[in-house]
Amino acid sequence: MSEEQTENLLPEIKYLRAKFWRRIFANLLDLIILIITTFLLFAGVRAIASCFGSVSASQSRLKQMREESGLYHPKEEGSSELISIADYLEDSSDYTAADKYYLAEQTIFDFAEYSGIEVGENLKNKIIESYNEFRLEQSYLSKPYFIEENSQIKENPDCKASKILYFQNIAAPFLNDYCEGCLASKFPEYVDLTLFNSRLLFLIELPISYAVAGILTYLVPTFIFRRGRKTFGKALYKIGVVDSRVLNPTWKRSLARFAIFYFAILLLSVVTFAIPAIISVTMMGFSKKRQGFADYMLDLQEIDTAGSTIFFNIQEAEVSGVNNYKKPVDFQSIVRE
Repeated sequence: MSEEQTENLLPEIKYLRAKFWRRIFANLLDLIILIITTFLLFAGVRAIASCFGSVSASQSRLKQMREESGLYHPKEEGSSELISIADYLEDSSDYTAADKYYLAEQTIFDFAEYSGIEVGENLKNKIIESYNEFRLEQSYLSKPYFIEENSQIKENPDCKASKILYFQNIAAPFLNDYCEGCLASKFPEYVDLTLFNSRLLFLIELPISYAVAGILTYLVPTFIFRRGRKTFGKALYKIGVVDSRVLNPTWKRSLARFAIFYFAILLLSVVTFAIPAIISVTMMGFSKKRQGFADYMLDLQEIDTAGSTIFFNIQEAEVSGVNNYKKPVDFQSIVRE
């Protein structure tokens, strides 16, 4: 039988197009599953990566340099997590305002000494010079915090700022902005270690976590819910997919749909302020056939499966007794709101 004769014998199958709000909520549910799965996988991938000697050694050395610099402090007693010394002092209730300021200022000078040992005297002198310039420029109610007399910098007796303001407006900002910036950019070993860990994060840990999470969220379920190629979100909201024949899409088309949606829409949305996702959602709501970008490219439709069955092939539709031997009309007319 020729292809034209076969087409003339196709059964006429009618479905209701899935409502827009249900499609949106199904996609949001899938996105939540993707985010949770990505975070869980990321934790697992990072734990596995840390088992490798080079990775473990780089992370240990990076932590050691942060502690030695004096710019970081354990978040809690006995904790391995480090936070900036300025944040630690800010949140601590064990010190008076004056103690916080003097400890923070002492940390600046200690870091300058550490820089002189690890990098060179030029960096040490540059840090001290920059700190002196910085604190001379700051003022409170038009009164400078510091003044210079006889080549010495001292607190301005006319400035009525409290010690907590000295800490918050002088020492803490310089620690967070300048000193940490010096550590991250002026220490060759620290730069190399940071670069190594950044590459590990962005080239291995995140891509693996994202790719596997995407497969588990958007591809694997379509082989579990084969009839309609549903994800978990679409299964919950009773939404299925049919192709231009008004039949269940083939696995090849389902794979192509996943690739277009996941890499051309979701992945690009991460780096383009969600522009591809916005375009796709707009197409879902206002295009002629209410198709998202991936469905438009592959001529697929999302339909309401509540009370309806999506057929795998023509023979299954014929056996079910669906108006056999009627030539199908245009897809737009047979998939209606």
